[in-house]
Amino acid sequence: MDKKFLKLFSREISGERTFRYLNLIVQHHRIQASPGFRDAAITCQEILAQNGLQADIISYPADGKSRFLASQALLEWKASKARLELIQEKETEILADYEHSELSVIQRLGSTPPQGAEGPIVRGDKKDELPPIKGKWLLTRAAPETVRSKVIKEKGLGIIYDGMPALPPVREEGGLPHNRQYTSFWGLNENENPPGFVLTPAQGKKIRAKLEKGEKVSARGFAKTSFYSGNFENLSLLFPGEKEEEILLIAHLCHPRPSAGDNASGSAVLLEIATALKKLLGSGEIPPLKYSIRLLWVPEMTGTYAYLASRVNNSPRILAALNLDMVGQKQEVGGGSLIVENPPLASASWGADLLQSILKNPYFHKAQNPYQTASFPGFTWRTLPFSGGSDHYILSDPTVDIPCPMLIQWPDRHYHTDADQPGTIDPLMLHNVGCIAATYASFLAALDPAGLEFLAKQMFASFAAEISSRLSGGQLTDKKLDWLLEKKLEHLQDLNRFKETFDTTKYIESLRQIALSFAPLAEKEKSRNFSREKLLPKRLVPGPPDQRFFQRELEKANLKEKFEKICKDFGGKNQSAKGYATHLLYWVDGKRTFEEVVENTYWETGIESLDFAFDYFRLLEEIDLLELNRP
Repeated sequence: MDKKFLKLFSREISGERTFRYLNLIVQHHRIQASPGFRDAAITCQEILAQNGLQADIISYPADGKSRFLASQALLEWKASKARLELIQEKETEILADYEHSELSVIQRLGSTPPQGAEGPIVRGDKKDELPPIKGKWLLTRAAPETVRSKVIKEKGLGIIYDGMPALPPVREEGGLPHNRQYTSFWGLNENENPPGFVLTPAQGKKIRAKLEKGEKVSARGFAKTSFYSGNFENLSLLFPGEKEEEILLIAHLCHPRPSAGDNASGSAVLLEIATALKKLLGSGEIPPLKYSIRLLWVPEMTGTYAYLASRVNNSPRILAALNLDMVGQKQEVGGGSLIVENPPLASASWGADLLQSILKNPYFHKAQNPYQTASFPGFTWRTLPFSGGSDHYILSDPTVDIPCPMLIQWPDRHYHTDADQPGTIDPLMLHNVGCIAATYASFLAALDPAGLEFLAKQMFASFAAEISSRLSGGQLTDKKLDWLLEKKLEHLQDLNRFKETFDTTKYIESLRQIALSFAPLAEKEKSRNFSREKLLPKRLVPGPPDQRFFQRELEKANLKEKFEKICKDFGGKNQSAKGYATHLLYWVDGKRTFEEVVENTYWETGIESLDFAFDYFRLLEEIDLLELNRP
């Protein structure tokens, strides 16, 4: 069945047309909750209308107050002008100008006084070791959000950011010396945001050299921006099926101009899929859909939270989803591979198994070795465990229960910089991903017992390949094997969500036989003790907490420093601790004990930290996202 769909879509989907759509999207400065994002959504709606498709723009309040699950609305933001000048003896030098490049400012910056702000520049790159900044500009490579509160509190003039973080192995720190990094303010009390500008690393290097010599360096900045109660938007298009249940394809439309790879690429691919799907359904080459297919363009995370909140208890169930995020880059330029990112193991993984089967289709294996005895894809791809960081992070949460893998090209040398231009995009990759995603959605929308048989076979094959890979890599123990089998069996049973007649008995037995065959080769693992005070954690809000919302709630409860401390005590970088925290939360279902949650998280991540887990859950309890009950 997947071969039939792939053949049809490979004929109809045009990488060149998708590239033209992308070039229309990149004309807009698409910051969340801003007029520029709204204009981009309207442009996409008009493209669809030109192809005979009626898409709806859904508006939500951007009032800084409204709550959508574990997310809180931003205020709408608009920038009119912003400019930073270096004051020199003979002439001034323009360092940053919003009218020339929107990425020359920290997004969602605040205003200066009407006459501007002039003063000396001081340097400080560690948020806990900043110099006095009252009446001064702070030049920093620290993430602006981490120094924002201090600049506000000490009445600094504003922030000048010249960082370019490393992205191994495709970008070293300070790489792309003549480009600017995308960064933004996302904290509480947005009306208090200071002015903020972004320099290239080369510009920053010159100023730093002067400061190191003891020279006095001054700058003059002007910014006119506004925050107000407005709206933010999603764009939604539905292809109705015989049943109301839906298959969802999602891409985030936001980010600064141009942001071609991230994520005009995924948004343009959705536009092209819509065009191809309409034509094939209209011609009858694809029969009427059994399940509906919905395409959704959102401001990243924000729009997904709002959309899900609006559907609670009054809409058809979304059975499966696929997230398209950064899918069109030239691999030889950006340096990344096409990644199939699995959902977390607390969610069902059969979607990633389906994607792998599509990618292994001979259609993509057009390159051959010199003697033409074997073929392979003309692009690199691989499957990786769940990482998060995009809209599938919300959808795959078991409390939301929409299994959602992600397609992404990663890493990318130009990620979150003004070098993310249309010239880095490959129309052929846009075509390839369009074919993959359209086949994925259409296969699931037509799913019948034969399709379920096919899916079950893919799950069996991927399980055998994973166990073999873990064995060869020295990462297979008897207890890990038992746990992986248990999860795969649960994921197999999850196919029942499609309510089709399908007997899983033979696949259950086959999976067990595979595990039995590998068991003698697995290393013996000592028993582990996950015990702690007997507690039964229960989540109070569907979906994981949005990081901005989470930080806001911690700040309001004066718990931010406590969270930073438990992350530091965790023993790794904060992001590692936060990733572990996400996995912990996914395993909380109101039935598993604290001990069982920590144990499942260990088997999935290889990380065990009872103290962190307990302290993190206590923090969640204090901000009303979780209860810790005694069974």
